[in-house]
Amino acid sequence: MLYRPNHPYANKDGYVPEQRLLMEGCIGRYVNPLVEDVHHRDGSVDNNVLENLILLTKSEHRRLHAGWKLINGEWWKICTGCGRLLKVEDEFYKRHTGHNEYTTRCKQCSKKQTHEKQQYYKKAKERTITCPVCGLVKKVPRYAKTKYCSMKCAWVARKEGE
Repeated sequence: MLYRPNHPYANKDGYVPEQRLLMEGCIGRYVNPLVEDVHHRDGSVDNNVLENLILLTKSEHRRLHAGWKLINGEWWKICTGCGRLLKVEDEFYKRHTGHNEYTTRCKQCSKKQTHEKQQYYKKAKERTITCPVCGLVKKVPRYAKTKYCSMKCAWVARKEGE
């Protein structure tokens, strides 16, 4: 940290990280720490040689530290299911929200996992219930949490309980 009390992004004591000042001198503008990070390529925060520094957006910096690789301008990452290094845009499903913008498993592994879950539920053994409202005996899958034969009976039981 270097003392620069007039710097617009200095901390409350007037200090600015050395790597940020070096990058600002190189690019000719201030580095806004709210949207940009200065990354150390070799991982050593003490090595502030300009060749070791790279300016990244917050999103890019988060991706690098999550193990993603930037190859020829495209992002790649390792699938947690099969362990292969795959292109993110083509091989992973995109999530709608959150900072984990892509799934951890590739599309192929995600489909396989979904298929295995479906097979589990298909093979799940059945159990017999007797509806407490109408007395109907019915077979339901073992994982089903219902004790009623239908939604109609469930609503009748709910109204009676109120």
